[in-house]
Amino acid sequence: MQQIVDMASAAVEIVGPDRLELGSDCGMWFLPRDVCFDKISAMSQAAEQLRRTYA
Repeated sequence: MQQIVDMASAAVEIVGPDRLELGSDCGMWFLPRDVCFDKISAMSQAAEQLRRTYA
């Protein structure tokens, strides 16, 4: 989760918080369901932290 926050924070410096959206690269089709869930859960937690930081 922290890696997502770090990468998104760097992107915020370039595009600003109002123009940043987190999303998957859609490369999860062949991954096991539990791995996909963990990745989406981490992205959701990162989004929550970023909202608190940049709100």
